[in-house]
Amino acid sequence: MDAEMNRMCYYGASYMLKTGWTDENPARRFWGCGNYGKWVKGCRFFCWCDPPVNVRSKITIGLRRRVAAMEKEKKKEFWEFWPLVLCFLWALFWKKPSLNCKKFAS
Repeated sequence: MDAEMNRMCYYGASYMLKTGWTDENPARRFWGCGNYGKWVKGCRFFCWCDPPVNVRSKITIGLRRRVAAMEKEKKKEFWEFWPLVLCFLWALFWKKPSLNCKKFAS
């Protein structure tokens, strides 16, 4: 493409390679201006770098997102449970019962 040769957006600034993470185009790379998508002085320069994402790739990326969410939830549950473990250990080991050896010395 002619824009790739010039490496300039519509405002004359150099554009950069970015990655889209939308549901329709997960992990699909595109060329865009540094101001692409901004409300103020937003440039509309846009050009896909990668071919369209196929259905199998979308499913794989969706599954990876679900696994990451499940791992995050598992870590959260672990840290919610940890104070209970500390309380139990504190109650178990803080004050040890002392044995009165004089009773058994006879």
